[in-house]
Amino acid sequence: MINIWSQILSDVDKTIVKEPILKSFLQKTISNHDNLYDATVNYLTNKLNFEFLSECEVQTIFREAIKNSDFIKEAITQDLIAIKERDPASKNYLDPFLNFKGFHSLISYRVANWLWNNNRPQLALLFQSQISKTFAVDIHPGAKIGIRVFFDHATSIVIGETAVVGNDVSMLHEVTLGGTGNHTGDRHPK
Repeated sequence: MINIWSQILSDVDKTIVKEPILKSFLQKTISNHDNLYDATVNYLTNKLNFEFLSECEVQTIFREAIKNSDFIKEAITQDLIAIKERDPASKNYLDPFLNFKGFHSLISYRVANWLWNNNRPQLALLFQSQISKTFAVDIHPGAKIGIRVFFDHATSIVIGETAVVGNDVSMLHEVTLGGTGNHTGDRHPK
């Protein structure tokens, strides 16, 4: 099995040698954390920058979701693997972890989806709104998305509430899995 965390840490060390100006940023974002999940929580909650929730509150929500969902943990790893395998621009795991908003929006959606599935719809929808505002990707927290998913460029991806995206899917920007016109029931593509 690939140890993505070790490879990210190695890439951080190499990057610091090439770009010493990034040392503080990379240490704060990655090296100062014990594992991939803690680094993910720290980085994404910082990026999301909720107006009415503190970063600490959002981190607590992210941690709770990741702690209680083996699926989210697996998806973080598998989504990074998918990006590296399918995107010729991705030479390592560090680049998508830091810079690919498709990955950022997808992992953030997974937390919103966990909230949705744990009967916390208002908070889930607030997450959806902030994710859309931050990353220009609008995924309803009720949508079902598999693992090893890759959103290339990601801008303007819209996925509706009853949509289903399976495992091993790649999507480019401006894809909409929108409503069929039905007002109830199954209203979105699979």
